[in-house]
Amino acid sequence: MTLKDLTTHFEWPELENRLLKLYSDQKDSMEGFKEAYTKLKSLQPIKYGMTILVTPTKEDWDEMEYAHVNARYTIPKNEEQKGMTYSLMVTPWPKWLGMEVSEEAFANYGKLDTLAHILWEMTFVGYKEESVTEFEEELVQQKLECEEMPKEKRNTLEVNVEEWLKNNNDDEPEAE
Repeated sequence: MTLKDLTTHFEWPELENRLLKLYSDQKDSMEGFKEAYTKLKSLQPIKYGMTILVTPTKEDWDEMEYAHVNARYTIPKNEEQKGMTYSLMVTPWPKWLGMEVSEEAFANYGKLDTLAHILWEMTFVGYKEESVTEFEEELVQQKLECEEMPKEKRNTLEVNVEEWLKNNNDDEPEAE
């Protein structure tokens, strides 16, 4: 089943209720999610050779379990692609819609929760399709700026993400 097929199974009120249960801290974002879902339902899918995965994941640094959304090639071209998964953060929405959704996702979460987790991931950078393009352009610009820096200065920008999260992810306000 493609993501486009999955969107035909659920209307907004049902999806909104699940989003509110799964992402209770996102109550103020429901209008954005609704706008995005309405747009998704109107788009034509572009067949894309990847399968969307939604897998339960637990990070060592915070012990919280969450649904990780990414993709793998449906028909890998080589051994390297066979074992790799890929972020879909900068993937245009019509390509998302043309991807198959893994049966494992449905087994783990059911169809409605799978859709909710996918919508949350798709809108991570914004609730409009154009947000994806803008975000990708920003990333490309930052990469170019970084490549223009002298190597010594670039090295000072490199950060181990897990280490940064451990040091910067506490809920306590900083002392002034």
